[in-house]
Amino acid sequence: TGHRAAIADLPTTEKEMTEVVVPSTIYVERMGSERAPLGAFAPRTEAAAAFARLWDETAARLKPITRKRH
Repeated sequence: TGHRAAIADLPTTEKEMTEVVVPSTIYVERMGSERAPLGAFAPRTEAAAAFARLWDETAARLKPITRKRH
């Protein structure tokens, strides 16, 4: 399908694309009803570990904010 082709091609066309995959699990679905991040109610799950890796990778790519002094 077009969706599968896009997923397969995206890492080759977008150099900033992550390799991290967050699995679609019941725990991910529960974040809405729990009104909490996955790490707060299911920290030892595969999905929580994937979100942690995703954040670590994202944080490493962020530029530090420089504040102006008055």
